[in-house]
This record gives sequence, C-alpha cells and structure tokens, in this order.
Amino acid sequence: MIGKLQILLSCHFASSGQESNNRLPEGQQLQQPRATPWVNKTPYNRCLKGNNCNSPGQRPGLFRKKHMMRPKQIIVFFRILFIFIFFLSTSCVKRGKDTAPKTRAPVLLTKKQESRSPKKQPSQICVCIDAGHGGDDPGAKAITPPHTKEKTLTLVTALKVQEFLHTFGIKTVMVRRTDRFVPLKERAHIATKKRCTHFVSIHYNSTPKPTSAKGVEVYVYETDKSLERAAASKQLASAIVHRIAKVAPLRTPTIRHGNFCVIRETKMPAVLIEGGFLSNPKEAKNLKNPRYIRLLAWAIAKGIVDVCHSTAPRTVTGQ
Repeated sequence: MIGKLQILLSCHFASSGQESNNRLPEGQQLQQPRATPWVNKTPYNRCLKGNNCNSPGQRPGLFRKKHMMRPKQIIVFFRILFIFIFFLSTSCVKRGKDTAPKTRAPVLLTKKQESRSPKKQPSQICVCIDAGHGGDDPGAKAITPPHTKEKTLTLVTALKVQEFLHTFGIKTVMVRRTDRFVPLKERAHIATKKRCTHFVSIHYNSTPKPTSAKGVEVYVYETDKSLERAAASKQLASAIVHRIAKVAPLRTPTIRHGNFCVIRETKMPAVLIEGGFLSNPKEAKNLKNPRYIRLLAWAIAKGIVDVCHSTAPRTVTGQ
C-alpha cells in the first residue's frame, strides 16, 4: 500500500503543472500506473550495490532484490535447519548402537566339560638359599688384603641369587638375610618347615696356606637312603655346574660327595656350592670383584631355573 501511494503522489505532482491543459473529460478516471515486477512493495532505505538508481522506471528507496529473504524468514529457516540436524544426529546415534558388537553371555560348562578342560595350577617351586656361616662364625678369610670374610661373600652371593630367581618367578626362602649365625640343623629344619622343593647352600673354599688350587666345587649327599632324592640332587648339581662353567673355572672333579649336615638332614634335593678358593691370591682377587660375584650368582640361579623347567643336562664333563 505504501508503494502504491508513493506512485500516485509522484504522478500527481508530475502532472500538476499540466493540470490546466490536460484535464480529463468528465466521467473518465485517471488510471493508476502498474508497478513494475521488479519493484518490491516494501520500501527500502537505500539502493543496493551494483544497481543504477537513476535508470528509467526505478525510484530510489523502492528497489529491492526479488529473492532476498526477510529477517523473519531467516529465523524460520534456521529453526528448520536446526531441527533437521538434531533429528539426523539422533538417528546416527541409534544406528551406531544397533551396529555395535554384542557381547556374548558367558557359557556355563557342565561338570564333564569342566573336568576335561585344562586347569592352570600355580607354581609350587620354592628354593631355600643358605648363606654359609654368619655372626660369630666368620668362616674362611682371603689371604690377601683386604682380608674379606667368607660370611660376607656368602651373604652377598645368596642375596643376588634370590634376586635373579625372583626375576624368573621362583619363590625363595632365605636362611639368613643379615650377619647372624644359624645352627646347622636349624637350617635344614627351616627348609623342611617351609616345604621347599630345593636347597642350595653357598660357601667359599680355603686352605691353611696359600695354594694354587682354584675352581668351583659342588657337593651332594650320595649315600642317601632315598635314591630318588640323591638322583635329583645330582641333576641339580649338574645344571648349576653347566651354567657356572661359562663364567668361572671348575675344579676336577666338580661334583663330589659330601657328608655335610645341611645337605644330609634336608628332605629335598640339596647341594652345597664352594664358589672358589680364598687362599688362592688370583682367585681371591676375582671373588672381591662385585661383577664376578654377580656373574656367579646368575649362573647358580640359571642352573636352578633349568632344573625347574626340566632342561638341565643329565651329564657334565669333568665330574
């Protein structure tokens, strides 16, 4: 309506100067000019860019693009778009839930199937490690200064063996962890009470005078009434000697019979290891080296592991 009134007013003022000369006869009405199709009915405050407002038939303030959206139409459009996106997202979530892999319910086995299925039993291997001497019993002494005591070397070696066995997942029982003396029969009793499967006693050899004797010795109790235990002790000794031969010299014969209390009174396979001669100056120097003790402890632990995994050699040269 506003556009039509503006057109009428403009036509009226344009023809006011010629009103006297161009009067219409009576009974004839002035026809209103039709608005051009490109003129919008709503006014616009300014001309759009790229359009010539002075072109014939166009009026400044009345031009507007035909397909331009009004603010209300824009709001409605965005509302519809938001609703469409919302329903689209919810449908995708539902499809994702439907296509997700379904977890199967646990299958209940019958008694027969349970009896047939294999069961993994925990490891029952337990090694008792005996560090020789201790406390008031120093054992042998190194012939060269510093005069390292046997009780110190045995404890250091035993703790290293325990450390390596733990890395292989084998349980251990220590007769002593500090510098204290434990009676010999009590050492065997500890191993039996804790139900250990193997017993390893660690010592170092010596002679009253300097000697050229060197090498590792392993003792077992061969005159045991139980032949099965004696055979298992020899197998344990063979496995340990096989590993020690790679890091330390051996004395021939390496595996010997020994009537020692700790290996005689125990009820499981038992060995007593003499790790070298402290009365030999050259070997005593090696035994004072922490790296050498670490290698010796690793060899002892690896030999025990070989027996536990049934990979130990049956025979060893030089026995």
